[in-house]
Amino acid sequence: MAAVHLYEPSLFAFQGQEWMGPIWATTGIVFPGPPSQPVVPVQAALDAPWAKQWFSDYNTLPAAQNPSGPKMILTQIQQATAFSARTKHPVYNGEWGPQGGADMTSRSNYIRAMRTECEKAGLSWAIWEDATNMKLFDPATGAWEAPLVDALFL
Repeated sequence: MAAVHLYEPSLFAFQGQEWMGPIWATTGIVFPGPPSQPVVPVQAALDAPWAKQWFSDYNTLPAAQNPSGPKMILTQIQQATAFSARTKHPVYNGEWGPQGGADMTSRSNYIRAMRTECEKAGLSWAIWEDATNMKLFDPATGAWEAPLVDALFL
């Protein structure tokens, strides 16, 4: 069995997470894009040609082609299923999920889209959870984030 970690679009999934580095410091990225108002990326993202292009596409392309949209999830799932078909090994999406830097609606949208596409493709999955970054569960209050849990199961 092959285990994969599917975190694209990473500029959405890891937005605002200092441990990722300065390119990921831009916040306010929604899923799916495009945003209602253009997002101005931090200078480090503008200095990285790949990130600068990503933000240009994010701010202008419709949801069907947007780099912060379902196409990115579907592309990853297709790569995983192609690998499985080629090698005859099952694939397990053992780690994925948007970190706590994104808004709740976008996080729910992303979780629902990833889960749905995994299930359509016959891939087993497990979302990554840690109370510091993912925040599906708040150990201080003992409460689950209902919109995120609902996106996993409904």
